Amino acid sequence: MNTKEKIIIILLKKGDEKAYKYIFQHHYLVLYKFAYTLLRNKQLAENTVSDVIYHIWEKKETLNITSNLRNYLITAVRNQCYSVARKKEVIHEVDHIEDVREYYIADDKHPLGVLLCKELEGEIIKFIDALPIETQQVFRLSRFEEKSYKEIAEIQNISVNTVKYHIKKALLILRENLKQYL
Repeated sequence: MNTKEKIIIILLKKGDEKAYKYIFQHHYLVLYKFAYTLLRNKQLAENTVSDVIYHIWEKKETLNITSNLRNYLITAVRNQCYSVARKKEVIHEVDHIEDVREYYIADDKHPLGVLLCKELEGEIIKFIDALPIETQQVFRLSRFEEKSYKEIAEIQNISVNTVKYHIKKALLILRENLKQYL
């Protein structure tokens, strides 16, 4: 957690309205887009994010944020979305790692969106680099060079089914390691 976030949290605990407004102004749009991706309902997404932010204000004296503020807010919104979804049965699952980026990047002009994009890309690259070599090569050809399974099979001298296996394996590993972002 950076120094600015620590100060925001301290001020929030003291009841400083500017800290509360900061959270709303700097995080609402990303949180809304994230909630909307899960709920696919504008009103439910707006209400969910507003409820989470309001709840933070209500519980400000007992607030215990140990991770960075963004992660805390995203986790809170995700949990609230799941709670709403259980009641309304409206949750939508994310199937591909590309989809993960879509709901974290509010827009490329919003500072938080840019920060989230860079951070998530760094994490994705780190886990891709840790994949077994053949899986890594197949995944990079598929996702970064946009090669078809057939083209990858020819380049790597493997079957199309083996390409599918490596892509599936890579996605499972990435999902598991990036679940804090999901």
